[in-house]
Amino acid sequence: MFETTKLDDGTSLLVETFGRPIVYLDNWALNDIATESTLCSRFTSAMTSKAGTLRISVSNTVELLKQTDAHQIEQILRLIDAVDTGFININFQEVIMRENQIVTGIGNGQNPSEDLATIKTFLLALNWPKSWTISDIVRHVLSSNDNMVFVQSYDSFADRMDTFIRGVRTDDKYMKKSCARSRAARREKPKYGAATRELASRSFDFIFQNKEMKMPGKEWHDLYHTIVPTAYCDIVFLDRRWATFVSQSGLTLPAIAEVFSRQSLEAGIAAIEMWTSPTEVL
Repeated sequence: MFETTKLDDGTSLLVETFGRPIVYLDNWALNDIATESTLCSRFTSAMTSKAGTLRISVSNTVELLKQTDAHQIEQILRLIDAVDTGFININFQEVIMRENQIVTGIGNGQNPSEDLATIKTFLLALNWPKSWTISDIVRHVLSSNDNMVFVQSYDSFADRMDTFIRGVRTDDKYMKKSCARSRAARREKPKYGAATRELASRSFDFIFQNKEMKMPGKEWHDLYHTIVPTAYCDIVFLDRRWATFVSQSGLTLPAIAEVFSRQSLEAGIAAIEMWTSPTEVL
C-alpha cells in the first residue's frame, strides 16, 4: 500500500509498504485469473485474507496495449483494483545497480525493485490528487497512442539481440566458459540479499546453451517478467519455458520465489490460499 506525506518544502513523499505474500503475474496469468470468475474470486479472496500485495510491471502494461478486447482489459483492471497492488521495476540492470549502491552504503533505503517513478510521474501530472488507483495509471498509459512505441521497442530489441546471440553460440571458447559457469553456479548461493544478478547471468547462459531457442520480442517480455519478480516476490506465475529455467537454475526457496506456470495455475492459487509468512511458526 502507499502513503503520501506532505513535506515542509511543499513536495510530497510517496512510501510503499508490502503485504505478504508478494505475488507477480505474467500477462497470461493476469488474463486467465481476471477472466475466469472462480479463479478471480479465489485469487482476490486469498490475497485479501492474507493481506498480500500484487505487483505489476510496465511490461504488463505494454502487453495490454496489444490487446483489443476492451471487456477483457476492464476485467484485468478490476482485478488490479480488487487487491493491494503496486508496480515492480523489472529492468534487472537498474535493480542490480540499486543493489550495488546499498552494498556500498549509498542507497536510499528503498526496496531496489520498487517502481515509484511510474506512479510519481502520473501523480505529478495531476498535481497529486487526493485519491487515485493503480488502474488509473494503467488506463492513462493505455489511452495514449504515443505509448505504442513501447510495443515496437521489444521487437527492435529482439532484432538487435539476435545477432549478438548467434555470435555467442558460434564462439566455442565462450560457450565452454558458459557451460563451466553454469555448473559452478549451481553450487553457489546468491551474493546479495536478492538473487537478481544470479538469475540474470544464468538466464543468458540458458539462452546461449539452448541453441535452437528463438528469442523474439515475446520471449524478451517473458525474460523480463522472470528475473526481478522471481528475486523479489514470494509467488510468481510465469510462462512454462521460464518456469522451467527457474527450476533448473540451482536457486531454491527462500532465495527466490515459488514459481508456477499455466499448467500449475491451480497449485499457484492454492499456494496463495495456504501462504504462511516465514516469520510465523507452523
